[in-house]
Amino acid sequence: AYLLVAGSRGLSGLRAVLLGSVGTQLAALADCPVVIVPDRELGASTGRVVVGVDGSPSALAAAERAFTEADARRATLRAVAVSSRSSHAVFAAMEAPAPSDDPDRAAALAETRRRLSESLAGLREHHPDVYVEEEVLIGHPAETLIAESEYADLVVVGSRGRGGFTGLLLGSVSQTLLTHAYCPVMVVHAKKH
Repeated sequence: AYLLVAGSRGLSGLRAVLLGSVGTQLAALADCPVVIVPDRELGASTGRVVVGVDGSPSALAAAERAFTEADARRATLRAVAVSSRSSHAVFAAMEAPAPSDDPDRAAALAETRRRLSESLAGLREHHPDVYVEEEVLIGHPAETLIAESEYADLVVVGSRGRGGFTGLLLGSVSQTLLTHAYCPVMVVHAKKH
């Protein structure tokens, strides 16, 4: 199939972890992109497609598909890359913000900006009519993209990014988005060679 679309029953808590959900399993195992529509009333169209980009192969595939979706919808494409806090939000409440002149923070932000720009470079040429907003944000990737989903018609993410355990079919960011996003979420797998 070109695309698979399913609804979400909104399983949450321990039951969702133990049983999984059809949407999560589809997103993890389907050969084509999967869109999961949340079990909540969707607001009016925002004219915005959001894509999470981290430079991983599946995020590059997601960016490619997000350009196609934004082009078809005549929507703005908001490309978001997230620079995690040093603790990756594990101890965020206790973590002091890095000073703005911290060379390590500046280097991390510069690397994130570079990765974002490189991920979008060739795709802009194939979709010249798509207006693109590039944004580097600091925080936890899943929390940041959930917040972005509140003002989007669609969030597009790769099936798994740069972190986590190798071999997992679905990363923690995409899994969290599937259960907490305010708008439909499209999960895209990296192309198999």
